[in-house]
Amino acid sequence: MALGWLLTVVPLLLAGQAGPSAPRAERWIHEAATSVRSVQQSEGSTEQRRDASVALARKLFDAAAFSQAALRSSWPDLSRQERTQLTELIETLLTARFAPRADPEAPFTVVVISTRLRRGKVLVRTQVNVGTKSRAVDFVLAPRAKGFGVIDVAIDGISLLRNYRAAFSKTLRTRGFGGLLERLARSIAEATGRPAP
Repeated sequence: MALGWLLTVVPLLLAGQAGPSAPRAERWIHEAATSVRSVQQSEGSTEQRRDASVALARKLFDAAAFSQAALRSSWPDLSRQERTQLTELIETLLTARFAPRADPEAPFTVVVISTRLRRGKVLVRTQVNVGTKSRAVDFVLAPRAKGFGVIDVAIDGISLLRNYRAAFSKTLRTRGFGGLLERLARSIAEATGRPAP
C-alpha cells in the first residue's frame, strides 16, 4: 500500500503537478470553512460558541506536525515528555489565537485559487473574503488518517510556521527549553486573558 502511494506521489512531486490528494484537500478546505460558519452562526451562549470554536480549531490544526516543523533540528534532542509538553502548549496557543471568532455578522467566503503537492504536503492557496475585504491565505496541509491537518498558514505571504520557528530557535539558544515553555505560557495567557499555567 505504501509503495503504491509512493509510486503515485513521487512522479507528481517531481513534475510539480497537483495530484490525487489535491482535490481532496480542496474539498477539506471548503468543509472546514463550512464548519467555521456553522460555529459562527450556532445558537447558544457566547461561551458555548467559544468552546465549539476551540474544539474546531483543535480538530483542524495538526499541532504535533506543527511543533516538529517549528523546532526542526532541535526536535530530535527533546525527550518524549518534552515533545508532548511542548505540543500541548503549542496546540493551546494555536487554538487560542486562531479559533474562529463567533461573529455571525462577519460572513466570509473562501475561494480556492490553486492546490499543489509540495514535499508530501498539500499547499492550498486561497482568497478569504470577509465583507468587502480580501486576503491571500495559504494553507499547508498534512495528510492524516481522516482528511488533513493544517501545519502552516501564510497570510499575505507571512508564514506562521516560519515566524514561530525563528522565535523558538532564538528562545532555545538564549534561554533553553525551560525558557521556551515559559514564553509559550505567557503567550497563551495573553491570547486567552487568563493567568499563565
